[in-house]
Parts: sequence; C-alpha cells; structure tokens
Amino acid sequence: FRDGKSSIDYILVYKNDDEKEKHREWRRNFEANLEEEGLRLETVYSSTIKKNGINFVKIHASWDALCRWAEIGRMKKPFAKNDIFKSENSLTAVEKVIFHNRTCCSKDSIKYAYDTHEKDESYFTATFDRKRLDSFIMTDRATFFTPTERYRLVHEILRVTGFGEDCDDIGMTRLLSDGVYLDAYPPHDGAWKPPAKEGSNLGPRQALYWIWARPGAWARPQPLELIRMYFGEKIAIYFAWLGFYTMMLVPAAVFGIIVFLYGLFSVGGEETVQAVCNSNLTVCPVCETCSFDPLKTSCTYSKISYVFDNTGTVVFAFVMSIWATFFIELWKRQRARLSYRWGTQDFEEEEDLVRPEFIVVSDKKKLNPVTGKLEPALSTKLKARGIAFSVSTLFFMLVLVVIALIGVIVYRTISSVLAYQATSGGIIQRNIRLIISITASIINFIIITILDVIYNKLALKLTNLEAPRTRTEFEDSYTLKMFLFQAVNYYSSTVYAAFFKGRFAGSPYRYHTMFGYRLEECDPTGCLIDVCINLAIVMILKQALNNTKELLIPVISSWLARRKAKKAQNKAEPSMPNAENDYPLSKYGDLGLFSEYLEMVIQFGFITLFVAAFPLAPFFALLNNIIEIRLDAYKFVTQLRRVPPLRCNDIGMWLSILQSISTISVLTNGLVIGITSSFIPKTVYSLLYGPCASGNNAGSSCLSGFIDSSLGEIGVKNISVMNHIAHNFTLLPETCRFRAFEPTPILNSNTNQLNYWHVFAGRLIFLLIFEHIVFGLKTIVDLLISDVPTDLAIASRRQKLLEVRMFYNQVSLRLGKIYPRRCKNKDLQHCNWE
Repeated sequence: FRDGKSSIDYILVYKNDDEKEKHREWRRNFEANLEEEGLRLETVYSSTIKKNGINFVKIHASWDALCRWAEIGRMKKPFAKNDIFKSENSLTAVEKVIFHNRTCCSKDSIKYAYDTHEKDESYFTATFDRKRLDSFIMTDRATFFTPTERYRLVHEILRVTGFGEDCDDIGMTRLLSDGVYLDAYPPHDGAWKPPAKEGSNLGPRQALYWIWARPGAWARPQPLELIRMYFGEKIAIYFAWLGFYTMMLVPAAVFGIIVFLYGLFSVGGEETVQAVCNSNLTVCPVCETCSFDPLKTSCTYSKISYVFDNTGTVVFAFVMSIWATFFIELWKRQRARLSYRWGTQDFEEEEDLVRPEFIVVSDKKKLNPVTGKLEPALSTKLKARGIAFSVSTLFFMLVLVVIALIGVIVYRTISSVLAYQATSGGIIQRNIRLIISITASIINFIIITILDVIYNKLALKLTNLEAPRTRTEFEDSYTLKMFLFQAVNYYSSTVYAAFFKGRFAGSPYRYHTMFGYRLEECDPTGCLIDVCINLAIVMILKQALNNTKELLIPVISSWLARRKAKKAQNKAEPSMPNAENDYPLSKYGDLGLFSEYLEMVIQFGFITLFVAAFPLAPFFALLNNIIEIRLDAYKFVTQLRRVPPLRCNDIGMWLSILQSISTISVLTNGLVIGITSSFIPKTVYSLLYGPCASGNNAGSSCLSGFIDSSLGEIGVKNISVMNHIAHNFTLLPETCRFRAFEPTPILNSNTNQLNYWHVFAGRLIFLLIFEHIVFGLKTIVDLLISDVPTDLAIASRRQKLLEVRMFYNQVSLRLGKIYPRRCKNKDLQHCNWE
C-alpha cells in the first residue's frame, strides 16, 4: 500500500470497459460492501499493460475484520502447549522419513538461512472466540494471524459478499464467471530466485524453491509444514499424499526389481525355455500368408516371456494386492496425524454457493428447507435432458474406445500378413511378432492420447450441460465421468491382451475370421508378454507425456506473458509495482488439483490391476513420482499465481476410487495368473503328467516335456483351407503344433498331452483360493490397522478437555459470583481449581 506499512492480503484484477455499465456498477457495489466488512481497498493502474486498461485492486484486512471472520469460520488458534506431542521426537518412523528435515544425497553448493517450521512448538488449538482472546497465545496482533490465515479469511469474505439487488448476486466466483473481474489471487512472497550471496536469509517462497522445487533438491524430504503455511492445507495434503504414495512405492519397486532379476538370471536354466529353443516341433501357420515355422523361432519370445512370467511374479501379485491395502490403511493414519497437526480434524466443507452457470440455466425457484430462502432450481425435464445427453455421449465415447481397440487389432492382423509377405527369413521375420506388438502398442497409445484430449474438453461441456447446482456437485460429476472414461481408455487394450487375445481365433480345425482375415493368435509360448509390452509402453509414454506437458505449458505461457509485459513496460518505471508482479504468471486452473490426482490414480491402477504381467511397474511409477513431485513443486512456486490457501483434511472421493481399484486388483491379478500366465498349466503338468507325477524324475526337471504336452497337434493335411495359401505338403512334416484355447483331439496316444479340463479346473481352483486368501488378509489388515493412532486419539481427547477448562475459566473470570470455580494458576494442563 502507499503508506508502506499495510500488507497486501489479496489482489483483484479487472479491465476498464466503458461499454459495460452493469459491470462497473457491480464492481462499485462489491467494493463498497467489502469496505463495509472492514477491508481496505486501494486501486492502482497498470504501468506495464496500459494499452489494455488493466487495473489492480489491493486489499488489506483490518484486525476487526479478521477477528470477526475467524470467529464465523470457526478458525482454530493455539491456546496451550501440547504436552503429548512436544517435538518431532514423537513422530512415528513413517513420519520421520517424511517430515524430518534431512539432506540425504543432497549437498548444497551455497548455504542459506531459512526456516522450514518442522521443529516448531506443538500446541493445542481451540475454536477462535473474540471474547476469549486473552486465552489464546499471542505475542502481538500483527503476527497473531499468519499471512496464509489472512489470505484465507479475505478469500472467504470475497466468496460471500454481495454486489447486486438479487439474492443470487453473491461472491467473487460469480463476478469472475461474468467477466467483471479477470482474476483474484493472494500475492506471492517476493521473488522465487534466491540471492547469489551466501548466507542470505530466504523468504518462504525462496526457501520453498531452494529446498523443494529446484531439480537439485530431488532427494530432500518435502517441507510439508512450510508448504502448508504458504499454500494452505488443500495443496499440502496433495503433496503429503503424493509423497507418502511415492515412499510406499519404494519396497514395491525393490521387490519388483528382485522378481525381474530372478527371471532374468534364471532364464538360462529354465526347462521350458530350453525346450522351445531346442525344439524340433513345427508350428502351424499363424496367418494366411505365414509359413510352417519351427517352434525354435519363438526362442526370443519365450525368454522374454519367462522373465516376466515365473513363480516370482505369482508371489509378487499376491504381495502387491496386500500392499495396496497397507498403503490405503497407513495413509488413513497419516491423514489423521496431518489433520490433527494442522487443526483440520473437525473441518467441515464450506457451504457451497449456487454456481453462476446454474443460475443462468435455472427455470424456477425452490424453497431451501435448510436456509428457508427461495433459490434457483431446475425442472425435472431440464435435469433429465442434461443427464440423458451426458450419459449417451459418455457411452458413445466408450464405444469409440472399443472401435479404436478393434482398429488396433485389425492393424496387428493385417500387418502380420503383410510383414510375412515382405520379409523372407532373417532376424526381422523371426521377431516379427515382437515388432508388431511394440508398434501396435505405440499406435494404441497415440489413439488413447487423442481420445483423451477430445473427451477432456467434452466432459466439461457435458457436466455444464447437466447443470450441477454447487461446485462440489460439479466436481463429483466431472470426476466420475473422467475417471470412467480414462479407465476404459487406458486399461481396455491391456484387458484385451490379457483375457481375450487369441481366445476367439479358433484352431487349425476351424479358424475364425474378421474382415476376411484370421483373428490374431498368441505366440505358442503364451500371451503374457503382449500384456507386458502394452502395459509398459502405455504407462511409460503416458507418464513422460504428462510430465512434459505439465512443465512446458506453464513455463511457455508465463514466458509469453512476461515478454508481453516487458515490451509494454514504461521506460520511466524500471520494475513492476508489487501488485503487478504475479499477473504475468499462469492462472491457477478452475479444476484445481483434479488433473494431478487423476494422473496418479490411473497410475495406481497400472501398478495394481496388472502388476502380475509387469513387475517393473512400481519401479517406473517411483521414478515418475520423484520427478512429478519436483515438477509440480516448480510449477506452484515459480510458474503459477499464488493459490488461494483453502482448507482440507483428506483427498476426497479419490480415496474411495483407490479403495475400489485395490479391490478390483485382486480379481484382475488372479485372472492374469490363472488364465493368462503359464503358471497353472505348468503346475497341473508337474502334479499330474510330468516326471514328478510318477516319481521318475531322477536327473530331470518336473517340467520336462511340458512344451510338447501343452501344444495341440493336427495333421498338416487336415488344416482348414479357408483363407489359407496352398502348400506343398510333401515337403512338410505330418503334423504341426498350435496353442489351443479349447479341447482338441489327441492324435498321438504316446503324447502325454495336457487335458484341457484338468487345466480348466486348476485355473478355477487357483482363482478361488487366491481371491479368498487375499480378500481375507485384506480384511484382517483393515481390522488390525486403526484409522486413528491411539496416541492421537488421546491427544484429541486431552485437547477437548483443555478447551472446556479454558471456557470455564473465562466464564468464571467474567461471572465470578455465579460461576466461582476457576483455575488459581493459568496452567490449564495442571489446573488447581479454587
């Protein structure tokens, strides 16, 4: 402010528009009402954007206004030292990893002085009451409310202040929606770049950059207290959850690497792999133009398949199913500790105001039984029309995903035919299946990305068309639509490869076709490698694309805005006024953290739903999240205008979605192991058919002869000639082998061929046992791990007791004759009553 003393608590931005008298009137009314609430306003004209007539309204809240709205908002303020959690020594082992300010693996080239507030004294808090002001811990009025608390209180005033004659003319959200103001945001705390001088004191924003957002700080724990104090609980809880999730990925990633290395180092001695590589069997043609190839051409495929499909992956899938439950239950405990630490355990969502967009489309008024006021409402006809159109459009988009998936299947089928025609032997033809699988997965990812962009924009319009009444209803509807679509979009190709590929292709006795081409088949060694390739490519490319997009878009938009401002800047004013410093930065999106949460939830699905097919998924997720945390931190600290410091005590409905994914993952992993992998056929063969079944396994593996036994057999002359090229059968063996997904005749009585129904029964029995054991253990874990730690429950009860004592003591001081009981001393923890 011009007086050089008053701090800027909020900034409103608007553009002069002489043609819109209504906007000017609304601004005058709104700003006059703000002044009546005790806010001090000062308007400055832009010195760098004069051509566009941009103005900035600086807001400062008075002490009376802050106290009044802190009381209305039931803000928690400290009143006594916490004698249970005295210091960070009371933290759990998990918390110490997250909160303790270590500098592991990070050596700073320059030393600065800064405060992370991690070791601040812990206090009991109580609901603020102006009448009990003396009971709260306060050194002076200037620092009693922190800057973040001041911003939050001003934000609440802006949210509910009226500006017109209509009862619906309320709040900054409506004014922003109608274009009366361009933006409203609290100011950043100075520049984010630390000074070059070593030993300088860093402000909160500079400290956040230095110890959190810069690339060199990637190994540091997140300064959650400083994040909360600067951005508010809503942003801090996201980073706390993301950091906790990333930390929980460490043991999962290590275990996954061990399983991968086990497969990698044991592949050379695996009996089934050696049997394929040294086999003399002939495989039936896999396409119309394909030849009768030796089984040994699948040697590379079988080696790669075994690396990801071995006994270790079965154990890993079991462990990851339990891991998901541990992660969710431990997060609930961590959330409880954070809520207590930050005073949000009793937080209730602010009453949602009616959305401006809802007011525009509403066609009637309805009495609100809670407020007793007439409020805008939608007729049943309009509401049903919007929901019906939204649901039908969502269904149409899901159909498009299926059509795109069919297109990829057709590509794989036709490309196999053309590739075999274009190549004649050599390394390319021997690995043509692998090449086609990789290219098809890349094409599939491109289609997924295009559909994602289309539906992202479409979902916003559909949700607006539904006309949700409040912001919460809007976010819930939009979240549900986007998650359902993205889940189908990203997981459908993996589901197809895992559970459907090759199962409808038929057999050499009768092939099934689509558009005149035979349906694609699995390699004789199995389909799991296709699941692995598709999952790895889609997951890794998605993460790389999202990280690139998250970094480049804010950086480029901020750079363009600063460049534009620099060109327009008046030479007589070498620097921007404080009110203008943050305007060139990118605007914080209306959907907030939605895209960040959605990205992580989809990733959680990748590492839980199909982890049996790709044990390295947690490792790649861990690498991505380490980068993701720093990219998001860099974006919030340097590239975005300061976020309104909103309160929050959990991650909302995302927790329910995570729990649903965790439950479904038991089924999908059980199906991947039981149906897609070769674990069950190998087990059945070992127990009923192999050398170990008869006890004659001296010097031989229990899986000796498994490959020969697991493949169907047919006479070459009996192969269906439908859509098949002619062959000179005199140059071919009498029989060829194929991977069968249905009962087939046994041609050679000397062949110890696996019985289809034995394997089917084995798959069913495994699935039932696996799911019952895992669901049982998940239930036990859920029951054993309480959502609220015992010491935290004790501290909460003690805080309530001390708050009651404080209330009684204050009442007795004012009404001593009526209520004579009061503390002799001011130590509420050890009160001696008179």
